[in-house]
Amino acid sequence: MNDLTPRPPFRNRGEGESTASFLLRRSVLCGLFLILLVACDLTPPPPPTVSSLSMAQTAVIITQNAAPAGFDRVAFPVIDANLTNQPAWYASVAITFDGLFVDGGAKAMGTLDAQIYRNELTTARRVLFKASGTAFGVVGTSATTNERGIEAVRLSNDYYQVMQNVCSKTDDVANRQIADLSPGVLLGGVTTAHSIGSRDTLNKFDAWEYGFAPDSVTVPIVHPAANGTLTVAAGDLWVAPSVNAVVKFTLTVNVQNVTLLSGDRLVSGQLRETYMLNEAGTLYNISIPFGC
Repeated sequence: MNDLTPRPPFRNRGEGESTASFLLRRSVLCGLFLILLVACDLTPPPPPTVSSLSMAQTAVIITQNAAPAGFDRVAFPVIDANLTNQPAWYASVAITFDGLFVDGGAKAMGTLDAQIYRNELTTARRVLFKASGTAFGVVGTSATTNERGIEAVRLSNDYYQVMQNVCSKTDDVANRQIADLSPGVLLGGVTTAHSIGSRDTLNKFDAWEYGFAPDSVTVPIVHPAANGTLTVAAGDLWVAPSVNAVVKFTLTVNVQNVTLLSGDRLVSGQLRETYMLNEAGTLYNISIPFGC
């Protein structure tokens, strides 16, 4: 994981992202809320040093692990960009928050989990979405829990939803947006990143690691108040040139005086996000949910 020194200002809208795309992403987030009810561096440069054997060896490693041509620098304004070019794909999103409510100092916690399956060739989609915790403004399905789980399926222009083991066909716009949920809606993306010479195999993808500046990141579920702050503490980005897509993305953000997702109470604490592209290319058996 790369430790990142914050560089203000922080943008919540990626460079290169059109107004229409930005408004669409915000619209989808609002639909999700309804479902849940809820300066220059003046430090002098270090003196030059004599090249050592260790430095030479490091340079050789970076050269050997250099990203393929055309992938020295990349941009993924939405983290799942280019996946629509695949016949099908499966990705997962996990978000956790640990902190305090500003009004009173009570514990504030929350988790979001989304398993997203898509057959791009047939417009078939399945999303398993779970949310819990007062920090995200989640209202539970009973008086004894603040958890909520939804299975949403889209088959062409037909939408289905399963909640509390009850399946129904839905025409509601907000409900439909769950089936169309994409990782970028929750995670945003990285507007620019550069290869740092590390290579690995992740979920059977040959992937290269990329570094990025804090102000290259967008975090759409964080809404700072007038005096709120958002500081990127660490992050990690791995890209698979074979599919021109992000395979892994992690982000740790420290926040103060913000609301999260559909929450209406200010919180301060730490937000952690993880994205994984698990598979791409294999069509999935997405069908009408049981009980519909």
